[in-house]
Amino acid sequence: MSVRDGGGPMSDLIEKLCSSSNGIHAYRKFSTSWNAAYIRFFLRGRQNNAFKATLTPVLCK
Repeated sequence: MSVRDGGGPMSDLIEKLCSSSNGIHAYRKFSTSWNAAYIRFFLRGRQNNAFKATLTPVLCK
């Protein structure tokens, strides 16, 4: 999975995550400098509940 700071595939890369070989799920928090994030998720095979995102708006002062 890759997370980018903006609304498209050429936006600045925030982080690229690969699957864990030990089966432990990695929970991460990301913040963008825009009002959009581009997330690319690739899954080999068929799995249920492989991806979950929670979005929280942050008010700037």
